[in-house]
Amino acid sequence: VPNASALPPPVDFYGAVPFHVLGTPPDTLLMLVNRYWHVSGTCVTEECFTGGPGTHTDALMVSRDDGKSWRYVGDRATLLGTGMVGSWSSEFVWSMREPVTVNDRMLLYYWGSNARETHKSPIDPAAPDGRRMSGIGVAEGRVNGLGSLDAAYGQRGSATTVPIVFNGSSLTLNVDCGGHGQLRVEVQDAAGTPSACFTLARSVPIWSNGLGVPARWDSDGTDHEQDDGR
Repeated sequence: VPNASALPPPVDFYGAVPFHVLGTPPDTLLMLVNRYWHVSGTCVTEECFTGGPGTHTDALMVSRDDGKSWRYVGDRATLLGTGMVGSWSSEFVWSMREPVTVNDRMLLYYWGSNARETHKSPIDPAAPDGRRMSGIGVAEGRVNGLGSLDAAYGQRGSATTVPIVFNGSSLTLNVDCGGHGQLRVEVQDAAGTPSACFTLARSVPIWSNGLGVPARWDSDGTDHEQDDGR
């Protein structure tokens, strides 16, 4: 094979079934892709491509408008990878076609094994007593947790929501400020004018990671009663 050392390993795609997630626009479809990489250690010759073992991961793809044009989300980052070395899913994972919602949690079921594609594939050397293992697992997350808005590392980012009607007395966010980042929040009216008590300048920085983290301002904490219904 000409320039075999420069060839990327071949990859197959399986299980890609479009689905719609409750709460997303009706013209938005998502798809979980099981990617099978035909690799054998560091070997990249044609002999290694044929029948070589591979691993399965999941990538998230999204389509808008026509359901025919698709793009990767998150720079093709793995959504569901293999388990820890020595575990029952250390070499192979294969997700079901779409997550299910149970109460307020999103569940994604998957099959895993500590060997790769076939019964002839080698077992994870770290497996207890060298045993072949497999099973069904579940990855758990929050509802509508398949997407996020992210700023590049070391750079600032901003986002403005579509107009929403506020009902309640507090504003909470799901946030990850890893890497010593922070988040500030401003409340604006429909014309884009900042609310006097809830400007960006008065926002108390959020440094933590978590779900339902309250937004606060140095005015009077989280009280949004004056904005209720607006």
